[in-house]
Amino acid sequence: MRTLPSTILAAIYAEDVGETFLYLLELRDSASNVLARLVNNSEDITSGGDLYSASAFEHVAPKNTAGEISNATILIENVSQQVAAFVRQQADPMIASLTMVAASDPDTPLTGPWVYTVRRVQYNAQVLRADLEFDGFLDEPFPVGSFTPNDFPGLFNAIEKIPE
Repeated sequence: MRTLPSTILAAIYAEDVGETFLYLLELRDSASNVLARLVNNSEDITSGGDLYSASAFEHVAPKNTAGEISNATILIENVSQQVAAFVRQQADPMIASLTMVAASDPDTPLTGPWVYTVRRVQYNAQVLRADLEFDGFLDEPFPVGSFTPNDFPGLFNAIEKIPE
């Protein structure tokens, strides 16, 4: 369980909020090279020693529906030529990391990072829409390993002889 600072809790529960909460978005390629760092703010900020460029974007969280796996969405407005260029160049799916911070303390993550795989990217001159999904853990085999004598000798040597 995450413990939030008392100043942040006070801002969350206050009727008039004096604190601004920001999303930090980091886009990486499959080789973990950082392609872009964006913040949904009107000015650039530095968090953890990294510069995040101001950008108008919205994070739409996945729906919480029973029996259904939902994807998140990122909508980036006023797409710069730099962002559009690296999206065009990617052959493998990109990785998006999203963290929420308070504007008064951008070095302390409040939630996240949520790490998504970027799927289905659509863009034009005004907006870029990317569907984000968590790693395909449902596609992984279960159980992960096999119970073999080499890996689990105790299972096979526990009973040498059945008692009479």
